[in-house]
Amino acid sequence: MMAASSDSDDIVSPESDEDDSRLLIDLIPDAVIVTTKASIVFANPAALNLFEAGTEHELIERHILNLVDDSSLGLAMIRLADPPAIEHVFPYRLRRRNGDPFDAELTGRNIVFRGRPSRLLVIRDITERNRLHEHALQASRRDALSEMTTELMHDLSQPLNVIRLAAEGAVLMIERGKPSIEWLESQFALIAEQSERTAQSLEDIRMLIHRETDTALPTADPAPIADRHAEAHILVVESDSAATATLVDYLDGLGCRVSIARSGKDAWNRFHHDPADVVIIDPHTTADDGEDLVSCLRDFDPLLPIIVTSNQFYGREWVSDRYHDGRYILLNKPLDLPEIGRLIAAFLLPPPEDPLTSI
Repeated sequence: MMAASSDSDDIVSPESDEDDSRLLIDLIPDAVIVTTKASIVFANPAALNLFEAGTEHELIERHILNLVDDSSLGLAMIRLADPPAIEHVFPYRLRRRNGDPFDAELTGRNIVFRGRPSRLLVIRDITERNRLHEHALQASRRDALSEMTTELMHDLSQPLNVIRLAAEGAVLMIERGKPSIEWLESQFALIAEQSERTAQSLEDIRMLIHRETDTALPTADPAPIADRHAEAHILVVESDSAATATLVDYLDGLGCRVSIARSGKDAWNRFHHDPADVVIIDPHTTADDGEDLVSCLRDFDPLLPIIVTSNQFYGREWVSDRYHDGRYILLNKPLDLPEIGRLIAAFLLPPPEDPLTSI
C-alpha cells in the first residue's frame, strides 16, 4: 500500500519469463496484488478469492485504498505516503467486494512491473487465527482470575474465622463471668489484628477488580528530574481541550518544549517534520486513529517512548508482546502529573555504555 521507490527488484523481463512468473504467482496460496501508483494492475487467483471478486477485472484499476476498511484507512494512508524503510508484516482491517471486513496481515516490497515502478503486496486472511487467539486469551484470563479469586477467598476466610472464634469465646466467657481484663484485652487485640488482615484482603480484591496493566514502569532519581526535562520535546495527542491545557501547563513548567495534535494523522505529520523525544497520546483522538499512530511511530522508531493515557480498562489490549519493552506505558485517567514527569525523566536518561543492554 505504499508508493514505489528506486530500490526495486525487476521481476518481469522478457514475455516468456513473464508467463513463467505469472504461473508461479498464480500457484501461491496467499493473495498477491501488484499496484502501480496505488492502482491495482495485477491480482492472482488467491486475491480474487480473498476479496470475493468474480474476475480479475473487478479488482484491476481500482485504488488499493478501496480494499481497506475505515478502521485501518488512516494507517494505510500514512504508509502509502511514507513507505517503511524495511519489509515488515503489518496487521490491517480490509474489506471484501461486498463490504464485509476481515483481519489480514500484509507485507510488500518495491518492484518493477511491466517496466513501471510498482508495489508487490502479499496478503493473508488472519480472521480465524485472531478468533482462536482471542478465545485462548480469554480462557487464560478466566483461569488466572479464578485462581486468584480462590486464593483471595481463602485469605479472606482465615481472619474472619479467627474473628468469629475470638468473639464467640469472649461472649461465652463473659456469660460465665470468668474473663479477666487481660484476657479480654488479648481477644480484642486479636480481633483488631485479624480485622487488619481482612481489610488487606479486601484491598487485594479491589485491586484485582481494578487492576491495571502489569507493564513495568521505568524509575528515575527525583533529584535531577528538572535538568532532564530541559529542552525535551514532548508531543501531546489529546482531543480534550481542558486536559490538553492542564498537561501542557505542567510540561511547560518543567521546561519541556510541547507540540499539540488533535488526531493521529496530524500527530504523524508533526512528528515527521519535528520528531519528539516522548509522545503522550489519548486513544480517543478526534479521528479515532490513535492506535494507528502508535503503530506508525513504533515502525519509525522501535525505541520511541510512548505514554498512553486512557479511561479505566481502555487501551489495555494495546499492550501486546511487541510493546513489552518498558518504553510503552499505559496510565489511567485522571492523570498523576508528577508520575508523568518522573516517566519522562526516566525516558530521557542517557543509554548505558553497552548498547546491547539498553532498553
